[in-house]
Amino acid sequence: MKKQRTMTVNATAIWNEEKGTWECCVKTLDHYQNLQGQWRTQKRIYHNKISACDEFVLPYAILDSNGIDLSVIEEKVKSAE
Repeated sequence: MKKQRTMTVNATAIWNEEKGTWECCVKTLDHYQNLQGQWRTQKRIYHNKISACDEFVLPYAILDSNGIDLSVIEEKVKSAE
């Protein structure tokens, strides 16, 4: 059986009533083959606070954990309103 590259993401958001924001934790596990052909596993854990509509909290947290600037998305949403 041939090994496959895999990526597993576990995102959790907990509402903080005192701060009025979502506290998010994104855990990523990547299993990949490097340029030398060796298999590697990389784990990342990312914590952030996200202030967004409930439906967008987890996607925003995942995008933010990958370095995507959320202010660009927020500007587009505001201009569409």
